[in-house]
Amino acid sequence: MRRFLLVLLASASLSGCISMLENGYDSRARHECDRATRAGDHAACYDRVDQHRRERRSK
Repeated sequence: MRRFLLVLLASASLSGCISMLENGYDSRARHECDRATRAGDHAACYDRVDQHRRERRSK
């Protein structure tokens, strides 16, 4: 029982870390959209970032 609780706590803390990393990645990707694309292409770039985020969350 104790081992199960330790595994549960470890997985919960790691899932929080993964979420923070994913949010950082998305933030960086949006910044790259702002910096690396033309004004008219920002929306398409943001759409790709959002699509990748949805795909990661559905797995």
